[in-house]
Amino acid sequence: MFILILVLFASCSTTNTSKEIGMTEKVKQANLVVGNFYRWYLDSLYENSSIYGPTVVQRSDSVFELNGVRFLSLLENSGFVSSNFVNVQKNQIENCNAVLVKPESQSQFKEAGFLAIQSTDCSFMNYYPWVGGQGEKIAEIKILSSEVVSDEIHVRVRAVEVLLVKLIKEKDTWVINEISIVTN
Repeated sequence: MFILILVLFASCSTTNTSKEIGMTEKVKQANLVVGNFYRWYLDSLYENSSIYGPTVVQRSDSVFELNGVRFLSLLENSGFVSSNFVNVQKNQIENCNAVLVKPESQSQFKEAGFLAIQSTDCSFMNYYPWVGGQGEKIAEIKILSSEVVSDEIHVRVRAVEVLLVKLIKEKDTWVINEISIVTN
């Protein structure tokens, strides 16, 4: 009886260690994706004001709107983000354009840019949502913690603000599915 209990205890201990190793490997992979994404983002987009996000263009009818073709293509081809992440960015651009085409928004935009537009649909144009800042120089992105949560990995990072980066598995690769500012 004692030997049976000892064998069961040993097998449970080994199983937990295997699970922990698997989870540790997932977290390492996720941290690598997050680190590489932010290196790419800071080097390629953040400090390049012409492509950090969608560009403002003036149509032939003098209406200002956002054009996200180049920006979305860069995201899609980066290999760091999920198709859902790209679609969320696309929807933000479309929602902002729906507000921006209104005559009152056009006059507000002409006077003071996106800061004057009284809609949360365009608020993402007033700051850099993936770092939580407004163009500050960022020396480093620091990974604060990582944890496996169901089928996702949540990585907390500090840029300008503390951010929660959620990763999912897409085509056998960990990719970023959401980035949000931590408010608590």
